[in-house]
Amino acid sequence: MFPYKIQLVQKLLPRDLDLSGKTEDLSSELIMSDEAYFLLSGHVNKQNSRFWGTQNPQLIHETSLHPLKTTVWGRVHAGNIIGPYFLNMAKVL
Repeated sequence: MFPYKIQLVQKLLPRDLDLSGKTEDLSSELIMSDEAYFLLSGHVNKQNSRFWGTQNPQLIHETSLHPLKTTVWGRVHAGNIIGPYFLNMAKVL
């Protein structure tokens, strides 16, 4: 038995395949952006961690309810990198 995660993908329609060959230099028209947050306390995102073994190690990692974190955002357009930008995500109580 192995752990598997579901992969989310977009459904392609026949018209999407027709459009894919019409742009010679797609990078000049494509804009991609992404963001990620990083915990400043050293805590680990459990969605990115996997422990392999023949038995469940019953690992527990204590975390705070509202850890300090920062968000990093960036964009790529026509081969130019914009960012990274560090956004302060401190929660105001």
